[in-house]
Amino acid sequence: MINQNLTLIATAGKEFSTPVLPSGNKVVRFTAEVQQFGSKYPLILHLDAWNDRADLVIDTVKPGQRICVTGKFRFEQFTREVSGIPHTALKPAMTVAELVCEF
Repeated sequence: MINQNLTLIATAGKEFSTPVLPSGNKVVRFTAEVQQFGSKYPLILHLDAWNDRADLVIDTVKPGQRICVTGKFRFEQFTREVSGIPHTALKPAMTVAELVCEF
C-alpha cells in the first residue's frame, strides 16, 4: 500500500458530500481533476477533508475552482459488478492536510 505526502494543483470537481458520522467528526468528500501531460483526459482524485479542514473546504472551495492540496496519497480498493461479474479496482485518493484556493 502506498501512503505518501503529495502536493498537487487541481480543479475542484462538482461532487461534494458531507456524510454524518456517529463519532461527531466532520468529513467532506469531494473530487479534484488533475490535468495529465499529453492526455486530453484528467486524472480524477477522491479527496477527504476532516474536521477543521472540512469546514475550510465547505467555506472556501467552489466546484471548478483551482486549488492547491497537500496530503496523504493512497489507493482505495473497491468492487463493482460488470455484467454480473464482480471486478476489483483501485482509485487514487488523498486525505487533505493543507489547502490553498485560487481567488
